[in-house]
Amino acid sequence: MGETSIMGETSENRAILDLSFPFCDSNCVICWRSCFHGLDTALYHRYLKALIGEIEASAPDYTDLTIEAIRLGSGMASLIDSDDLAVLFRVLRRVFVLKNPQILMEFSPFGVNGDKQTILRRIGISFYDLEVITLDRHEYLRYGCHDANEVLLRDLPMLHSRELQNTGVTILINERKTSEVSLRRTLAALGRLPLQHVRLVPCPDGRAGDTEKLASDTAAARNILLPLGFHEYLPGCYSRAGLVDRFAALDATGTTRVAFGLGAASYVDGIVSHNTGNLELYLSSSSDYRAILAAAHPHVLDS
Repeated sequence: MGETSIMGETSENRAILDLSFPFCDSNCVICWRSCFHGLDTALYHRYLKALIGEIEASAPDYTDLTIEAIRLGSGMASLIDSDDLAVLFRVLRRVFVLKNPQILMEFSPFGVNGDKQTILRRIGISFYDLEVITLDRHEYLRYGCHDANEVLLRDLPMLHSRELQNTGVTILINERKTSEVSLRRTLAALGRLPLQHVRLVPCPDGRAGDTEKLASDTAAARNILLPLGFHEYLPGCYSRAGLVDRFAALDATGTTRVAFGLGAASYVDGIVSHNTGNLELYLSSSSDYRAILAAAHPHVLDS
């Protein structure tokens, strides 16, 4: 079944876990992330070893915390070897107290395949967030990408019915050249698919429209999604059938966020700390907290 709303619950020892994997096998023109591009399986393996090294070195500082949600960075599903993923989760279960956490896997539908789906089930993925960006085939022609709609229709049947109850999509809004008509086509297509969650992500600077377009796209999405049975439980996050992104919901309330990996940002005891963005430094020194710490500063949540 989908997750029930958890907004408003508080606990001093509850925490969420964020694992960064800033890699992509291609440089997508509509990506909003900062990634290293190119297919390099040896590098991915080195990075995962460094990530595990950081986790094991830091875990003793968090023995008082109970992990209620885990977010796995985009790329892990398609680029990390299945055996490496299994090792990562054995480590997480050994060093952290996990309270039946919702495990969110972000990935492109183009990276889904039957073999990888098996390992994702074994490690307990409970929320699939497919980064389809758009379902308007005309936009994909403009971007020179594959048709995500066709890929979704091909790959969604691989998911069990219980997994479809916990599957959502990420859609890009406020892209300067994307019309409101295109956005409406995408949202209408979503209404015909067995998806339970929609996340709207504003386009990054450089390709973003102005504040008026952002407001227009946001309003258009809301006006289409609400009649389709979705409700907006956080700005830009829509759910139906009770499915809520527990990581996002807890993060919005200031829950302790323990983050690992290149460029990861933790929020612990009112302090935000950022890991280095230097890949070679991270690979060589991930188990030394002082070496990979790039910045730390107090942060006060908006009231």
